[in-house]
Amino acid sequence: MNTKLKIITVALLSAMVFSCGEKAREAKETLSLMEDLKEGAEEMEKAVEKSNDKLAERRERGDTLAMNYKDLGRFLPASLGEYERQGEPKGNSINMPGMSYSEANASYIDGEDNMLSVELIDYNTAANMFVMATAAYGVGIDIESDSEHTKGFKENEDLSGWTVLQKENPDVTVFIGIAQRFFLKVEADNTDDVDKIKELALKIAKKELVNL
Repeated sequence: MNTKLKIITVALLSAMVFSCGEKAREAKETLSLMEDLKEGAEEMEKAVEKSNDKLAERRERGDTLAMNYKDLGRFLPASLGEYERQGEPKGNSINMPGMSYSEANASYIDGEDNMLSVELIDYNTAANMFVMATAAYGVGIDIESDSEHTKGFKENEDLSGWTVLQKENPDVTVFIGIAQRFFLKVEADNTDDVDKIKELALKIAKKELVNL
């Protein structure tokens, strides 16, 4: 085999090996994605089943309505870390055939006038509206771009959700599903400290809400 033919043969073999390697890598990535999707679907199914079980338990003891927004506001503390609540919590309650919903919210400010807002929602009989979303993020979804980073987390069977970091003009938002009934949103401006805001949110989430 002459030198020119050898070079062509090596080049062709290299291309074949590279192509096979690329296809193998793509197949592996596809398989991994399929496994992740399967895990996410299984987690959502489990979450919905647990939500329905908890709803049945609440119905058995006559707990079929979302708690009044004033009662819900009691779970929003006077302070969160260095943030102090501004006034009393506000909110609203809505009850109608087939749906019961209430929401309480409060604003907080730290010593440097940085804002933190908290919104707590009691879905009670309509909990499946958010349960599937929090379960899906709970398997560890991680999405990042130049402007935003979204990351899921699961503390335990009753607490899962996701964090969102806005990189430009930094802002952190934490979403947590609580005990297949409550949904918590905590948003802080002028910060990129995701772990800190997440811990503040968990302080609210880990109160007696998980046992209701």
